[in-house]
Amino acid sequence: MKDSERLAQLMDLWLRRPLEKRTEKDLLAFHGWLHEHRPELLKHGRGDPYKWLDLDLAGHIKRRTRKEMSDTAAEQRKRVEKMRNTTKTITGGVKAPRERRSA
Repeated sequence: MKDSERLAQLMDLWLRRPLEKRTEKDLLAFHGWLHEHRPELLKHGRGDPYKWLDLDLAGHIKRRTRKEMSDTAAEQRKRVEKMRNTTKTITGGVKAPRERRSA
């Protein structure tokens, strides 16, 4: 199969997926599916086939922006703070003593 045909079929399969299923996370699942069902569409030879797939589909993968990544980090900090506050409420702000390990 010519490389242009391989790319056309690969792109067709990727673009048939719903837009929300074309993210960086979904690329790994797509790679697994291709490996099982359409291995001829994966580029073989030198290098990592997953990286080649990433390059082949470049421009068609929804990547998280810096803002989305920082928003995610902020949400994680809020969750951790909420958990800490919940623990303080449950224990009355007193931490239980740690058990000592015997050598």
